[in-house]
Amino acid sequence: MTPSRPSRAGWISLALTGLLLSVAACGNGRPGAALADPEPEVTAAESPEGQRARFLQMFVRGYYPARTAQVFFVPDEGHFLVARGDEDYPYMHGSPWSYDTEIPLLLYGPPFIRVGEYGGAATQQDVAPTLGRLLGLTGTPGMTGSVLAEAITDTNPPPRAAVLLIMDGLARTAFDLHGEAMPALSRLRREGAWFANAAVTTLPTQTAAGHATVATGTDPRLHGIVGNTFIDRWTATPSGPFPGLDPANLMAPSLADRLNLVTDGRAVIVGQGTAARAAVPLSGHGACQFGGRPVILAVYDESLGTWTTNEECYVLPAYLREMDARDLLETEGYVWEGHAIPDVSAARRAGLFSRFEADAAIAMIESEGVGRDAVPDLVSVNFKTPDYVAHKYGPDSPEMLEALAELDRQVARIVDTLVATAGVGEFVVAVTADHGMPPEPPVASERHYIDELLDLLHDRFDPDGRSLFEVYDPAAAQIVMHPARQEAFGVHAADVARFLESQSWIFAAFTEAELRESGAPAAADTP
Repeated sequence: MTPSRPSRAGWISLALTGLLLSVAACGNGRPGAALADPEPEVTAAESPEGQRARFLQMFVRGYYPARTAQVFFVPDEGHFLVARGDEDYPYMHGSPWSYDTEIPLLLYGPPFIRVGEYGGAATQQDVAPTLGRLLGLTGTPGMTGSVLAEAITDTNPPPRAAVLLIMDGLARTAFDLHGEAMPALSRLRREGAWFANAAVTTLPTQTAAGHATVATGTDPRLHGIVGNTFIDRWTATPSGPFPGLDPANLMAPSLADRLNLVTDGRAVIVGQGTAARAAVPLSGHGACQFGGRPVILAVYDESLGTWTTNEECYVLPAYLREMDARDLLETEGYVWEGHAIPDVSAARRAGLFSRFEADAAIAMIESEGVGRDAVPDLVSVNFKTPDYVAHKYGPDSPEMLEALAELDRQVARIVDTLVATAGVGEFVVAVTADHGMPPEPPVASERHYIDELLDLLHDRFDPDGRSLFEVYDPAAAQIVMHPARQEAFGVHAADVARFLESQSWIFAAFTEAELRESGAPAAADTP
C-alpha cells in the first residue's frame, strides 16, 4: 500500500529535518563549487600547449583507479576511431573537440526558472545541484558542480515535479541548425533558461560517464563511472559498468538517492533508459543504498523488446512489463525512412523508437501520480534514439533530422502530460545531453580503424606475438596492455604514449602515471 504523503507544509518540515544531516555548505551557487578551484579563463585563441594541458585535466576528471587502460589518447580534430565492418557505428564520439563536448542545457518551468540566455560556463556537473536546489535539497555534499543560481528563483514551496530529459548524443548545434524541426524544444528554449556555453568537461565523452555525471553532480574521478567499458587489470578483459543492472559501481549518491533518503521513499522517483549504462545512474542505488527505498528503474531489453529491471534494488510497474516494442514495429510496417527494421534491437536506430520511450515515461508519470501532491517527484529519462541514429547515419543526415522531429513530438507529449498531472506552474523540465557526435570527416582517411591501430602498435612493440595490446572500445580512446606480456617485453606506457603522439592523426597521448601525478583537477572549464 502506498504510504500517505504529507501536506506541502509537512514536506518542507520533513525536508529541512532530513537536510540537517547533510553538509549544507557545498555547491550552493556560483562561485564556490565543492571540491573545485576557481575556474581558469580560457581564451578563444588557445594554444596547442594549452589544449594539451586542458585535455589532460579532462582525463584526470574522468579517471578512477583500476577501471581504465594504461594509455589514453586524443585523435586530431575531425579524426575518430571505429571498428571496421560495424555498420551501426561508422560515426564515433569520445573526444574533447567541440562536436563531442558542446551540449544543450536548458531549464524550463515558470515561476521557478528565470527566462534568458546565459553565457557563463555551465557543465553536466551543474544539473544535479541545480535540480536539487529547486526541489528543496539545500545541501550538495560531494558534488563538484554548482547551482546555476542565476537562472532559478527562490520560489517557495518547491515544484511538485522535476523532469530530466537527457538527449543521448545530441550536440548543442542541433538546436541552432534544426530548430524549426523541433518546435517544442525550441519553445522550451525561448521560454526557459538557455546555457549557451554548456559543455562536457571530462574524458572520454561517453554515455555511461555522462549520465552518471549528470545524475550525481560530480566527476567520474569521484562517482567511478569512467565510461561504457571497464577494464579488468588482471585479465585485461572488458566489462560493462552495471552488470546485471547492479548499481554497486556507482560510487557517489545520485540526485535520486538524495531525494529518496530525504523523503523516506515518499517521492516518486523514476529512471528510464534504453541502455543500462544510461538508466541505472538516473535511478541511483534505490533500495541498495543504506536506508534507501525501492525506486522505479526501467531498462530496455533489446533482445525481447520489453522493459526490465533489477528487482533487488528497484521496482518495475506491471503496466510497463506489458509494453512490447514489437507492437510499434507492426504498426510501422518494419520500415523507417526507407530502412528495413528487422527486429526490436534495430528499432532503436529508427526515429519512431522515441515514441516507445515516451509511451513508457508518460505511463509512469500518469500512473504514479507524478506531481499530484506536495512531495516533489523526480523523473529522469534517457532518450537514446538520437545517439543510435547519429552513430549509424551521421548527425547531419536526413535520418537524424527526422529522428529529431519525432523526438520533439514526444517531448511535447511529456510536457502536456505534466501540465495535466502536476498543473501549470508546478513543475520544471531540464534538457541536456551526455555528449555530441562528430560529422562526416572531410577526408575519408580521417576515419581510423581499430585493427589498423593495433597493427601499428604490434609492429612496433610486439611484432612476433601480436597480442600485447587491445582496444575494446573505440570511443574510450584507450590502449590496454596485457600485464604479463607488458612485463615480459619491458614495454613502458610512456614509450607507447610517445609513439602514438608521433602519428600524424593523434594530437596527444597520456599515461596513467601522468594522470595520477597531475594532481587534483582544476574547476570544470569549457573549450
